[in-house]
Amino acid sequence: MSNMPESQVYREDRPWGYFYVFAENKKCTVKILKVAKGECLSLQRHKNRDQLYYIIDKLTIVSEVGGNIVPIEAEPESFFLFKAGELHRAMNNTEKEFARYLEISVGDYDENDIERIEDKYGR
Repeated sequence: MSNMPESQVYREDRPWGYFYVFAENKKCTVKILKVAKGECLSLQRHKNRDQLYYIIDKLTIVSEVGGNIVPIEAEPESFFLFKAGELHRAMNNTEKEFARYLEISVGDYDENDIERIEDKYGR
């Protein structure tokens, strides 16, 4: 996990401002997830894909850092890269009805490639 995964994301400046390139000529799946207030995704990892999160609304990202599960308050416009095998989860602990983030999965995307370590919905 990192704030700006330079190997996958880069910024290009223009006279009018700038843009970010998230995936260039890569096999990927792109989604925007909306996490309802008080809800969270399962604590999970994947074998066949990396995931890049671009935070749209403030939310909590949980990740394994040095063997410990650590919550991180993710601010809008921050980036988080989870390599295949790294534990992660997103949570909406805010007062907003929904917290959104862009998820880019690079590699072989399959919903069955989710190993759930903890899941409040019993999946």
